[in-house]
Amino acid sequence: QSDGLVQRDPADNNVHCKGAFSDTTAVISTSDFNMNHLSLLFKDNENKKQYVMTAQTDQSIKAVDVDASSGSSYPDEAIFAAEYYWSYTIFRNQKYNQKYLGCDGNGNMTLVDMHSLDYPNPQALFILNKVPN
Repeated sequence: QSDGLVQRDPADNNVHCKGAFSDTTAVISTSDFNMNHLSLLFKDNENKKQYVMTAQTDQSIKAVDVDASSGSSYPDEAIFAAEYYWSYTIFRNQKYNQKYLGCDGNGNMTLVDMHSLDYPNPQALFILNKVPN
């Protein structure tokens, strides 16, 4: 069953919107750079690796293996500006400035267009929740 959570596929590191609440691969943490800019990270505790959500030139999203000590040296493709629309969070990509993180009709994470923040693309609206440690 899919609850629509963002999830890294360990087989190919593609990012999907097909995760379930019971799945630990659907937990994301953030790496803050300043007030509104952040990177979205997946932690693989079993293999002691960390992956950062990164926009690709074809507008798809991949989870790229990173060294945990890389800190703020993530590329612009992996940095997102958090913006808000009512109770939703919208993530604008730093490199592809007019593109936003979103989910397509097949459950794939991708970059989508946003023509107006007054009437945002529903593919790009996310509800965030803090998971207790």
